[in-house]
Amino acid sequence: QYKMCGGCKGPRYCSVECQKIEWNESHSKSCKQEFMRNQINLKKWLNNNTRMIQDFISNSDNYNIKHVILEVD
Repeated sequence: QYKMCGGCKGPRYCSVECQKIEWNESHSKSCKQEFMRNQINLKKWLNNNTRMIQDFISNSDNYNIKHVILEVD
């Protein structure tokens, strides 16, 4: 199973050694930019889908689903 970058969740690596090589060669430069782009996209998605999420939570009969969703910030 490939491991993904912990920062931007982008590239997947077959080993820690490969990740270190890629980090030193190029990924360190793009990781923070990609992380910030992902955060902006997530905020846009949440803003556009807030009503749908609220409806899902209020209409859900499953306590576990409500609990998990409400705990996510």
